[in-house]
Amino acid sequence: MSNEGTKLSLFVNEEQKETILSLFGYYNWDVNELNDEQATCVNESTQTDEILENDDNANEDTEVNRFVIQQNEDRDECPFCLCKPCITDESNIQMWWETEGQQRHRRNNSLRKEKYKYFWTMLYHRDVWRDDRYQERKLQALARDPKFKNFIWHKRDIMPNCGKGKNGRKTKTPPRYTRDEIQRIKLEESRLKEKQLLKKNPEFGNMAESVMENALLNIMTEALNEEFNITARPRFIALPKRTASAKSQK
Repeated sequence: MSNEGTKLSLFVNEEQKETILSLFGYYNWDVNELNDEQATCVNESTQTDEILENDDNANEDTEVNRFVIQQNEDRDECPFCLCKPCITDESNIQMWWETEGQQRHRRNNSLRKEKYKYFWTMLYHRDVWRDDRYQERKLQALARDPKFKNFIWHKRDIMPNCGKGKNGRKTKTPPRYTRDEIQRIKLEESRLKEKQLLKKNPEFGNMAESVMENALLNIMTEALNEEFNITARPRFIALPKRTASAKSQK
């Protein structure tokens, strides 16, 4: 087992802190607590306005050196990521990383998921951060989840819906079909809907009951006429019809 230490940032109350320290003390483990200044890189806010206005030492955030990807005004704006075209469009794939290498900002908190970091950067280089609608989403996210106030972000509310699917995964592109395949799929779907509607129709249930009653009645009638025998098992064994000569012999 490796003895190399690992930094871990926790946001806990006083009771939880005492419980964790008691656990470490029970196993004689060492705990190194960092003060506010030492933990700045881990717990410092990631507000976009602070990064854009106050971080003069970071060259990538200055107006002179900041790389900007212009929006395509001829394309429709995505209502989720506020980009033209949508940030998931094929024309935006790998545009930033192919142009220039870029290190993640030290304030890009380690608690964020990798995919969110990439979207975070791509939106920044399209000036979406400065959009009033984007800022409003952040305020709404903080209002609904105060426990995340130290991180100034909430993945489910701030990350565009077009960039995530279930469990935060990117939505897959639907398969492409030919025109004939599309027509066949639509035909099958319409047939399936008709069957489902028919089963829900009360007249269909009444008709099915009538058919079963008539079938049982016919079976019992034929059994009384000795045209077949009824066994103890849930099935019927058909016998040939008796001829007139056989009846006379009996």
